[in-house]
Amino acid sequence: WGVSAEELRGRVARGFDRRLLEWALDGLSAEEAVFRRGDLVRVGTPEIELDPGQRELADRIAGTLKAAGASPPDIDELRRQMGGDEFDAVVKLLAAEGRIVKVTTTLFFHDEVIDRVRRRVLEHLDAEGELSVPAFKDLVGVTRKHAIPLLEFLDREGTTMRTGNVRRRGRSA
Repeated sequence: WGVSAEELRGRVARGFDRRLLEWALDGLSAEEAVFRRGDLVRVGTPEIELDPGQRELADRIAGTLKAAGASPPDIDELRRQMGGDEFDAVVKLLAAEGRIVKVTTTLFFHDEVIDRVRRRVLEHLDAEGELSVPAFKDLVGVTRKHAIPLLEFLDREGTTMRTGNVRRRGRSA
């Protein structure tokens, strides 16, 4: 979707103080000369318009990940299934748009699947107070291959917090 402000600083404003770049980007954003989404900066339009082939690929990737639920294929397998020179760029765009979520460098999940997993985990924690890996696997219906990366993702985002061998409600839950 765009370039990070830090990367932009390294490319065009290497000697600038970070605050000066932020001030400039804030001014340009107010004039809609650049657009910001989190730490990403984009010139042009706020949304990327894909050509029909790219849109079709994006919809196929998102659809495949949604249908796979909490046990999606890894990114290399998905790339083999989908093919196309623009696969990686489309995956990055889908992640930037929030339609898919990068859990590890090789595992992406549909955003609705992550929301559903998060809700189930929080409901379980409300009822039981803690969640073990085996209980998570049963709750979500996944093997260890997907359970551990999902739990570590939930830890990173603050939904859960690992305490020994169990997870408890995290600071952001």
